[in-house]
Amino acid sequence: MPDILKSDEQVTQRFVDMLDGTWAKKVSTAVVSSTGLEAGISSYGYLRTTDEPTSLMNESFDSLDTTTRWTQRNVTGTSTVTNSQLTITSSTTASAYGGLTSKPTFITQGVNFLIFGAAVRIPTFTQANAVRFWGFGTLPGTPTTTTPVTDGYGFEVDGSGNLNAVVYRSGTKTFTSPIPATLKPADGAWSRYLIVQRADLIAFYVATTSGPAAIASFPSLNTSTLPASFVSVAGATPPAASANIEITAFGVADTGKNGQSIIDYNNPWVRSTVKDTTVEASSAETAIVVRERLPVDPFQYTGVLTTNTAAAVNAAGAAGIRNYCSSLSFQNTSATATTILLLDGATTIAQWNAPASMAMPYYHTFYPPIRTTAATALNINCGTTGANVLVNASGFRAA
Repeated sequence: MPDILKSDEQVTQRFVDMLDGTWAKKVSTAVVSSTGLEAGISSYGYLRTTDEPTSLMNESFDSLDTTTRWTQRNVTGTSTVTNSQLTITSSTTASAYGGLTSKPTFITQGVNFLIFGAAVRIPTFTQANAVRFWGFGTLPGTPTTTTPVTDGYGFEVDGSGNLNAVVYRSGTKTFTSPIPATLKPADGAWSRYLIVQRADLIAFYVATTSGPAAIASFPSLNTSTLPASFVSVAGATPPAASANIEITAFGVADTGKNGQSIIDYNNPWVRSTVKDTTVEASSAETAIVVRERLPVDPFQYTGVLTTNTAAAVNAAGAAGIRNYCSSLSFQNTSATATTILLLDGATTIAQWNAPASMAMPYYHTFYPPIRTTAATALNINCGTTGANVLVNASGFRAA
């Protein structure tokens, strides 16, 4: 049944004093979905609607990125991409499996909906001794036809060729609902599969969004933060032919606009990349690099340099941690002129002449702070022996 607008006879009618000596009839109306849910209007007059979802991940499968996007889970079975199509196979080996899980994980945000969508084709539905699954879910160390998924929810094709909506909790199937025969695609036919999830319900759609093919109310998931997964598993007695899943397009989105990006105002097709604190932007990138430079481990150094042996201003930090020098002062009080060398380990990164018998200290501020390589000491020394140089330095350690 399509969405409808309630008629006068179906809604509350009331008369309102117009304060001009007349009364006006006001009729409440409501937009009602095919499931009977009404669009809500708040007390301050706003209609409660849901916008088109915002993309969190999308994949055309022009290639298979196993560095940042996907993890393959194959034992004899395969997960391959050819001509913009992902094919998952179980193979015909006993207890074999082929699978793919996304490296990012996803969770519904607040009262918003998390959405999984894919264009999927099952070449042959009825294949004994095999189970196929696609949706959100974690895979066990060794998927089986009994437990292809540890925790998650999605669509499942069993060995009898039944297409079901399922929910798994700690390796146990806690919900299963057959997809109506009128919505189940024929062998080899492409169809749309959509999952809309929130903490209180999971709605499963096949072929059309006019109404869900199945609904799991209050599914009580064991974990809500899940990757997207595709897996095909062969039984201990293997299938006579490989049980395959074919996917041409896939995406994850939500209705809370959590997948936003920063773009160039004049060239909105240019999108920036935000990197973590350990990665520099290259000159060719249109990137915004967020780097934390907090003096989480400040240091101060005071010393007297008389030889050309290096003194440690600050010892090497842990892996990935650098020394940053923000200021330095020195005063050579001897009659012997020398040089001052600031070192990244044993490599000079700054140097000065220090005249003999300096009447006043020399002060230098590094802006931005000068830094060492990661896990390397910050050292200082004179270029000659026989000097007497008073040194003060300050800085911090950070990534």
